[in-house]
Amino acid sequence: MLIFEEYRQHTEELFAAALKAADPGYAVRTYLHRDGRFVQIGDASFEIGQGRVFLVSVGKAALPMAEAAYEVLGDDLFAADVISKRGGQKADNSPLRILPNVQLMEGSHPVPGVDSVRSTAQVIKQLSQTTEDDLVICLISGGASALLTQPAVSLSDWQILIHALLASGCTINELNTVRRQVDRVKGGGLARIAAPARCVSLILSDVIGNPLEAIGSGPTVILSESPAEALTILNRYEIADVIDAAAYQRITDALMGQESAEESAPANSEIFIVGDVRMAAQAAMA
Repeated sequence: MLIFEEYRQHTEELFAAALKAADPGYAVRTYLHRDGRFVQIGDASFEIGQGRVFLVSVGKAALPMAEAAYEVLGDDLFAADVISKRGGQKADNSPLRILPNVQLMEGSHPVPGVDSVRSTAQVIKQLSQTTEDDLVICLISGGASALLTQPAVSLSDWQILIHALLASGCTINELNTVRRQVDRVKGGGLARIAAPARCVSLILSDVIGNPLEAIGSGPTVILSESPAEALTILNRYEIADVIDAAAYQRITDALMGQESAEESAPANSEIFIVGDVRMAAQAAMA
């Protein structure tokens, strides 16, 4: 039985256990392993040498997750693009900084900026060269919605819309529904860009219940949502009344254009949750 004098130590042990379970590097190393010439990700396996290994790491934990992946993959990593939050973790002392095949980039959060769009364009350029023999490993953490973006409208219109939705009182799920319909890399867009390569995602979840489509707006989650759902949300929060009429028209035109666009080939995508609030709580409980 605990006595009062031990409460502080015990509380610190609980806190440390919860933090370790949610540590980005620990989460990646738990799921990503090497067995000779094979990369093991959860219960999936990929033979190195059969194809190239690409890495995309995006979110507030992008840097430590990418560093953990590099510890496992080493020189067998063909190329990596890392997008972290501007003003967040610094890459100055990162072992990835000196590697010629790794791009360390930043984006703006919570409202995407030109740096987010530019960094995402680099990711798209990199993945445009994949073949069906390649493997794309996506490391996704909180904040990826703003950091990984390629809107179907101008950046200024996109920022106006995000600002209006953030101020509207809408839920994060509603915000992400709109994001997925007006952004080419969300709602499975990144996985489609990576096709025909095999795409495996390791996700550090910051959303209660782990709805995959809500974490980073689901860049590797193939969905069957329609633009009508996004329009319903815009109407529900009367977004047309709080932003410029011309901007609103361009946004709705883009939404309807998405509806008539020809769908890309389905992606070969597998997803693993490697860390979440429940895991942290269970570690503290244990």
